[in-house]
Amino acid sequence: MKLKNISARIRRKFSWLKRISIKHYVSSASISNHYSNIETEVKLLGGRQGTTIAIVVHLFYTESWESIGQKISLITAFPFDIFVSLPKHNLSFRSEILKIFPSAYVYEAPNRGRDVLPFMAIAEVLYDIGYRHVLKLHSKKSTHRTDGSEWMNDILDSLVPNDITAQQEIIGILRQKNTAIVGPKGQYISLKVNFEANGAHMTRVMTVLYSRNFAHRILQLERGNFGFFAGTMFWVNLSAIKPLISISKRLVQFESENGQIDATFAHAIERLLCVVPESEKMAIFEVGAKGVKKVEYGSGVVPDWSGVYIGPRPKK
Repeated sequence: MKLKNISARIRRKFSWLKRISIKHYVSSASISNHYSNIETEVKLLGGRQGTTIAIVVHLFYTESWESIGQKISLITAFPFDIFVSLPKHNLSFRSEILKIFPSAYVYEAPNRGRDVLPFMAIAEVLYDIGYRHVLKLHSKKSTHRTDGSEWMNDILDSLVPNDITAQQEIIGILRQKNTAIVGPKGQYISLKVNFEANGAHMTRVMTVLYSRNFAHRILQLERGNFGFFAGTMFWVNLSAIKPLISISKRLVQFESENGQIDATFAHAIERLLCVVPESEKMAIFEVGAKGVKKVEYGSGVVPDWSGVYIGPRPKK
C-alpha cells in the first residue's frame, strides 16, 4: 500500500511529462549533448585575464549583424569578450563575424528555444570561468509587429550608448551588489501581459525553484507587482539569475520551433529572468538617452499590441 501511494505521488508530480513524445526526448538528448560539447570548449578557452564582461549574441537573422556589430564596436569603456550563436543554416556567416571580432567564440545553436536557450545554455559556464556581467542581444525581427526592425534598433540604441561615460555608468550600476538587470528604456512591461498564455510554464519553474505556495503568491496574488523586459535584450548580473541558469539543463521543456509568437517555454523564461531576481528584492534599471534610472517592479505598463490575445487557451 505504501509503494502504491509513493507511485501515485510520483505520477502526479511528473504528469506533465506525458504530453512529451519519445521523439521529443531523443531530440532533447541530442541538443543537451550538443551544448555540453560547447561548454567543454568554452571552459578550455577560459576567460581573458581580468575580463568579467561578456557579450552574448544569438544571430538567427544574419542581416541584422551589421547593426549589432556596429553597436558592439562602439563599446570602448571596458574590455569584453564576445560569444555568438548561429543556427546551422547560418554557420557560413561565422567568417563575417570574425572579420570584425577575430577573437569571438562562434558556435552552432540548434533551432530551438529561440535566443533564450542558447543564452541559458552558455550562461552557467560563463559564470564558472569568471564572467559576472553580460550584455544579451539577438537579431530580433518580430515579424508579427509592423515595427519589428525599428524596435530592435531602438533597443540597441538604449543598451549601447555612444558616449563612454554613459557606458561606464551602466557597468557601474550593474556592478552594485543588489542590481539584477539594466534593460532598454520603454520596454519594461507588466507581468499581466499575456500571462494566460505563459502562466503554466512560469508556475512550474517557480514551483521547482521555490515552492508551490511561493509560486502561487508571486504569480497569482501579486502578479501586478512584477514586470519584464519585452524583447529579451539587456545587461544582466549573472549572479542575479543563477537560480534560473539550472533550467538550461531541462532542455526537454523547450519546444521544437514552429513559428510560435508566444506561450512557449522560452517566453516563460523571458519573463522569469526579471521575476526571479525581483522576487529576491533585487533592483531593476532601465537605460535611455537620459541615463540609467531605477524602475518600479509594478510598472503597470500594458502595450497596445497586447490587446490581441496570441497564445493558446488553457485547457478547462
